[in-house]
Amino acid sequence: MTSRERVRAALDRADADRVPCDMWAEPEVFAALRAELCVDTDEDVLKCLQIDMRWIVPDYIGPQNPEYPDGSTADPFGIRRRCVNYGRGHYQEIAYHPLANAGSVSDILNHDWPDPAKWDYAGMRTKVAHADACGEVWIGIGSGSFFERAWSMRGMENFLMDLAVDTEMACVLMDRLGEFYLEHTERMLQAVDGRADMLYTADDIGAQRGLIISLDMWRKHVMPRQAAFNDHFKRKYGVKIFYHSCGAIEPLIPYLIDIGVDILNPLQFSAEGMNPNDIKAKYGDKLTFHGGIDVQTTLAHGSLEDVRAEVKERLGVLGEGGGYILAPAHNIQVDTSVEKILAMYELAQGMNAH
Repeated sequence: MTSRERVRAALDRADADRVPCDMWAEPEVFAALRAELCVDTDEDVLKCLQIDMRWIVPDYIGPQNPEYPDGSTADPFGIRRRCVNYGRGHYQEIAYHPLANAGSVSDILNHDWPDPAKWDYAGMRTKVAHADACGEVWIGIGSGSFFERAWSMRGMENFLMDLAVDTEMACVLMDRLGEFYLEHTERMLQAVDGRADMLYTADDIGAQRGLIISLDMWRKHVMPRQAAFNDHFKRKYGVKIFYHSCGAIEPLIPYLIDIGVDILNPLQFSAEGMNPNDIKAKYGDKLTFHGGIDVQTTLAHGSLEDVRAEVKERLGVLGEGGGYILAPAHNIQVDTSVEKILAMYELAQGMNAH
């Protein structure tokens, strides 16, 4: 089977030669894998590991923002992040929320919003062709965030207060984001001319022990916007909807199904209420699951046998009857050895999907 056929079989609960796999990791992890596998590029790593999915995004070609005195740089939305080094690697920490001081709806509307034309959509075709060079892969393109992008622009405390006491501010901000993502995603899908299989959407609604906002608040303010986005692109382009949220999100799952989510990620089973057996039993006939290999404990601190045991368990539970794409439960961090990463994929690809 081609990778594309393998992933589609998983979504259709059809027979496949093996469970499909995806790979998410920090740049330092990819560097270690390149050295171990004696290859030159991250794409070479993905091919060596027989990864079935590729994520294609357009390059930003708009004006580049200078570095600020605090060492931060701004993205096209005006959100500033600074690089924090923790010894073996680094991460980007939000240092500035551009709408933190917004006092009215007009302040939001008058913000210097990014222009969708400032991305190189034509270049996506080259990226797709490169990914397909050794056989068709499953292509996901990235777009769509309402709650998470909104608080990143407004500040978490400000945005949560908006949702509670000034809902017009919150809703105008999410609607303006929706306008951008609608145009941005249209341009991406038109550029790849039907070759995209899936849209990535992400809103981290869950914390370790529950939802960040109440279920009622999410259903009232966030869910309708995500639903309209999903419905538009599913009807117009026939793409699958991939939805990412970390944390304890089990209460959301029935509603995510209702609004057309096809693939749920990352399956943070260490969070409260996220039992893999229960989730597969309740939702496995309606959702495909992506992720599930724990990066907090198993991959970071477990032994090789711990990793193999968890992979076997996930394949046996989540992979039963199809509907599972094996991947880490988030980006693999630098505290995970190359040996454990290789063991995870070798075992997955050595076991039949059924």
